[in-house]
Amino acid sequence: MTPLLRRAKHFVFEAAHAARLNAIIGSSMLRRHRLLILCYHGVALEDEHEWDPELYVTQGHLRRRLTILRETGCSVLPLGEALERCAADTLPERAVALTFDDGFADFAVRAVPVLRELDMRATVYLTTYYCGRQIPVPNLALPYLLWRASKRALDLTALVADSGIDMTRASAAEKHALVERVADASGIGYSNLVRSRLFQIMSAEEVAGLPAELIDVELHTHRHQRPDDESRFLRDLAENREQIVRLRGRMPAHLCYPSGCYCLDLLPSLRRQGIRSATTCIPGYMTPTTDGLLIPRFVDTMLTPESVFRAWLSGLAAILPRRSVRHDAFDHRRA
Repeated sequence: MTPLLRRAKHFVFEAAHAARLNAIIGSSMLRRHRLLILCYHGVALEDEHEWDPELYVTQGHLRRRLTILRETGCSVLPLGEALERCAADTLPERAVALTFDDGFADFAVRAVPVLRELDMRATVYLTTYYCGRQIPVPNLALPYLLWRASKRALDLTALVADSGIDMTRASAAEKHALVERVADASGIGYSNLVRSRLFQIMSAEEVAGLPAELIDVELHTHRHQRPDDESRFLRDLAENREQIVRLRGRMPAHLCYPSGCYCLDLLPSLRRQGIRSATTCIPGYMTPTTDGLLIPRFVDTMLTPESVFRAWLSGLAAILPRRSVRHDAFDHRRA
């Protein structure tokens, strides 16, 4: 979408809110036939939202958004129920389901208290590899550390370059060793980074302790595996499922594609594996005719104006045209 078109759409959304058009569309049959699934990733423990406002929101941002759901009369449903009622075309007014990707420790620390406060059900799609490893995920920690160092006029890119480590090919041990060196060189200190819980996945104890009446834990693959290799992806998915069953005592059946990337050739295998639904990061609504393994969501970020968020809740966003997307793979940061 061009900047000019984006500004024009934002103007329409703001005008619609001022004219109370959102309220009219929100009560219409157009909206009644559509399920909006909201997607969040991290909820910042410190300043992660300043480093990457597309990946992290503040707790205040999340609370404000969920308060808007309540104020506008949205029906927040558990994911499984929402999908079933959408397929049966029996959704209540302004139906919404809440999802959180990855299962970072900040979900338990920052998101769950807000969900409990507002009594709203949510699904967390959990990647399980780091549940037993309470250390930061290096592919996030390293660029964050370099950003933090740059704020103090420290350029540590040479340290990374001199290491000779390719983060796309390196082993987990090599990646963590590099993160440790950069953390210490930045002045943050690796031990402080670990204690902060930044970029850590919830511990096994935290996952097991999530309130069952509030939180559903579903599939996101074991190692955040993209579907480039089908057999490897399915093995990773099976390990993810086994870990969640061990931690939660129930069989997960809903998948979120890591990074929103998916492949149409994989869908028959997912159906054979008993996967009931799979969400993408393609912006859109689910309708009764939507393929259950290609479900769109709306990714809310710190960069999303409130007028745009309200337009998605009301269904106004369903009326305006959106750009087409590829159907072999998708990355939410390009949405």
